[in-house]
Amino acid sequence: MWKVSCFVLFVSGLTLSHCVNPGMKLMISQKGLDFAHEVAKNFLESQVQALSIPNISGKEDIQGELKYEITNIKVEDYKIIDSSLTFVPDVGIQMAIKNSKATILSNWNVEHWTIKAKEKTTLELSEASFIIAFKISKNDTGSPLLSLNSCQSDIKKVEIKLNGPLKLIQKKYGDEKIKDVILKLLNSQICTALAEESKKWAVYVNALPVQHKIDDHVQIDYRLVNSPVFTNKYADVDVKGTFYAINNRTEPALAPAPFTLPDSSDSMLYVGISEYTLNSVAQAYFDDQALHLAFTHKQLDHIVKELDGVTANLPEARGRLRATKAPVFTLKPKNMTVELAGQIELVTKENKKPAHSEITVSITSSISADVSISESNSRLNVTGSLTLNSITLHVMSEDKTKASKFAELEKSVKNFIEKHLVPTLDGKLKRGVTIPSVPFIKLVNPISHTNEKFFQLNTDIAYNFPRM
Repeated sequence: MWKVSCFVLFVSGLTLSHCVNPGMKLMISQKGLDFAHEVAKNFLESQVQALSIPNISGKEDIQGELKYEITNIKVEDYKIIDSSLTFVPDVGIQMAIKNSKATILSNWNVEHWTIKAKEKTTLELSEASFIIAFKISKNDTGSPLLSLNSCQSDIKKVEIKLNGPLKLIQKKYGDEKIKDVILKLLNSQICTALAEESKKWAVYVNALPVQHKIDDHVQIDYRLVNSPVFTNKYADVDVKGTFYAINNRTEPALAPAPFTLPDSSDSMLYVGISEYTLNSVAQAYFDDQALHLAFTHKQLDHIVKELDGVTANLPEARGRLRATKAPVFTLKPKNMTVELAGQIELVTKENKKPAHSEITVSITSSISADVSISESNSRLNVTGSLTLNSITLHVMSEDKTKASKFAELEKSVKNFIEKHLVPTLDGKLKRGVTIPSVPFIKLVNPISHTNEKFFQLNTDIAYNFPRM
């Protein structure tokens, strides 16, 4: 069942903005749906074999009244030979099965004026065609809704394997008449059984979580903010895409701005991550006080060796780096800018003196980044370059006697950031930073770029689901 949940979320992860602006948008093309076709095919094959087909009973006129009751109906084997998966505008997706075959086992209880018999039978179906459409929408809480929108069944051929007394009826009263009765009964029952089974799928899909814990600090809310919209070329969904601090859930002050993914079919999947979503990540970590870094004396001593002439003034020190407000992301074509504001707080104690002094360096800076994403060995690789646009520092201390040294410290910190810290981070980004990719999903030939107000990723995908 988890395979269909992955498939539905994959297809539901697809919308044109109508009501609420999303933080993230995902769009799947027909090329992407063709990729999902094999998953849908395998799923339907397994589900048809698991169908609970109700007992069938009735009467037919075959040279006299023939009463029948067919029980314990089970699809022993079902294979789809030719099929396709397409979008249905304003509905969802449609599976067209042009040719399939099945083996059906059942128990027959027959009464006729010439005979009365009970026995097990085998039906071999072929040239069986179905058109099954699923409607995908959302409920009031943003969970996906799945329902069987329509179903058509057309089984053209059936071979009946009878034994004993029923074989005599088949020979005496006509094989074709009995086949017509069986085809009529099956064509009326298969879609009914699928409709009942789809209710179970709907309950499972509707219960899928719409939030995910990223780490101990933040979680993402990826509920649908609008019902998916389907055209004959693609499907498009709007996802909330808001990050929250786990221990301090606060709605971002700003709402997401509208943005539109291009109408294209070159890749399977298109992902848009808005400026709003990136800023909600930064705000969530800030709200959870995760943007703090403490230094011991030993660590600080190692760090400040890079600050010209400052180490000598800090014989014993401890400190911390903390953000004074959440970083702010701004996205422009081919450029991402991050505005940073923070403080470096140094608490120093000179040799053989009980008193200590605190030095605070307030930093406001702007950094531009050009990033791209690639895939290697089932991991995502983020590469790019950083440029320091501007930096402003202000040094404060309770010890006014050291005011003459503030300018020296300010110069040293600025020099450290400009000539050591930013180049080091730039070099690391150029070499690449790896992050785990989505489980069971591999990005193939991903292309990423920054647009006005959103970051875009175009990619083909492959999957490697583990065996159940």
